[in-house]
Amino acid sequence: MTRIKEFKKFPKRLISKLTPLARDQFESSGELAWTIFDRSERKWIIYAENGEPLIVAGVLRMTLLGRPELWFMMCEEFTRDLRKYLREALALRAELLALYPVVRAKVNANDSCAKHFARFFSFRELSTECFWGRYVTVYEVAR
Repeated sequence: MTRIKEFKKFPKRLISKLTPLARDQFESSGELAWTIFDRSERKWIIYAENGEPLIVAGVLRMTLLGRPELWFMMCEEFTRDLRKYLREALALRAELLALYPVVRAKVNANDSCAKHFARFFSFRELSTECFWGRYVTVYEVAR
């Protein structure tokens, strides 16, 4: 069984556990990544029963009245048994929607694993946008 742990400070040791796409996104963001972690209202790590991290996620509000945005990064372990871990990660979706009635997420348009994750959790696709030369798909989920 997986477990969800809320955290305050991002553990740097997790960087090496990220998938190549997530690591590239993290590293290319530079100081912005650390600012996002610091300013996020809530942050979680989902761990597999073997203690390996599966997903690092958080929620950031950009404005007082705007919709909160979920950011998440997949870890290598998550991709090893995608079906099993998708089902087990439903607990995070329940916790997320209990706290926030509507949440948006942006997913790298080339990351098929992250797109499966978003669709599995009933996020609906809104649009595809270009940010700093990278295409992202915007998703939204509501209670």
